[in-house]
Amino acid sequence: MAPAVELCTCACERHGPYQAYRFPNGEPASPGVNDCPKCVDEMTERYGAENRRRAAAALEKKKLQKILDIASIPPRFADRTIGNYKATTTEQRVARSVCQGFAESWEAQSVRGGSLVLTGGPGTGKTHLACAIANQIMVNHLATVAFGTVASILRTVKATYGGKGDENKALHDLRRPDLLIIDEIGVQNGSDHELTLLFEIINERYQHLRSMILISNLDAAELEKFLGQRVADRFREVGPVLSFNWTSYRGQQQQALV
Repeated sequence: MAPAVELCTCACERHGPYQAYRFPNGEPASPGVNDCPKCVDEMTERYGAENRRRAAAALEKKKLQKILDIASIPPRFADRTIGNYKATTTEQRVARSVCQGFAESWEAQSVRGGSLVLTGGPGTGKTHLACAIANQIMVNHLATVAFGTVASILRTVKATYGGKGDENKALHDLRRPDLLIIDEIGVQNGSDHELTLLFEIINERYQHLRSMILISNLDAAELEKFLGQRVADRFREVGPVLSFNWTSYRGQQQQALV
């Protein structure tokens, strides 16, 4: 027969005396197992906390991937950061600093509907910095972002015409993301209806304190004329207009290859 176990008073180096079953020779009833009840509770809590941490991390990773997928950031700009934006002049460093400040103060910006307007010639880094802001706030805050050109956004809305969908729902969907980036404003003159739709999208987000970044190859004065005084005034209320009035990076790179 196996030797009987007895309830004994044992000593834990950390928690002091406790009751546990022992064989007559003093060996634990479950060899190799720490049977101090407080140690067991701590170990259970530790494992439970670690499992909860892993589960939360996995859920956050899954949520982030979904946010990244629906943002529609162009693949060329998916790895853009504010840190890898090349700034060699004072004006470029100012633009980078303003964008960095916007991203770092995202919690406050998102509450007030803080926005940016980036104007200037093509190839000057406007889309780089806009997408860098988006990438940073998605990773750091799990903010939702939607990126689109004026043409692609208007196509989405107009696709609801002819009984194929609901225009009001499409406009509402454009209000939902925490940040909406609209690129290529003023690239081509749209119809009065298209301009009305664009202004409605902008106004809807402004009224509901939803942040935006507008990107245009027009200069500040031309963009104000295109958008109209009322829209321009509203943007000045919620954020700065940054002028990217330097030479195209792409042009510099092409000259360097010659």
